[in-house]
Amino acid sequence: MDTRKQVDTQQVVVWYTREHLTTEQIGKLIGRTRARVCQILKREGVTRAQGTWVDRSCGFCGQLIKVRRCLARKVKESFCSDEHYYASRENPAYYQCRTGQRLARAVVSQHFKLLSGHVVHH
Repeated sequence: MDTRKQVDTQQVVVWYTREHLTTEQIGKLIGRTRARVCQILKREGVTRAQGTWVDRSCGFCGQLIKVRRCLARKVKESFCSDEHYYASRENPAYYQCRTGQRLARAVVSQHFKLLSGHVVHH
């Protein structure tokens, strides 16, 4: 077997299983079609499941979790629960300013009749 092809095969496996590139991205890198990349991976015994899940740490507590490969590429942080996601988004310096809310109601009330139960959302 040609050493260039062997290196390409080894690199394809690394790109798919460790760097989590798509078959289309790998095909562009090596100048082959997506279908050919799938054939190379199949010949090397690499399954789709090996490229599907990635280990990441929770952005709040640091616990190791598995996330889908597509999310690992798109999202900066992953979280092990919704509570940790929302806790990471809390801002202790936030102060709810009632003056701004009152001002918004005053402006809207010039154009619409507001009752006490109506909410002005902007």
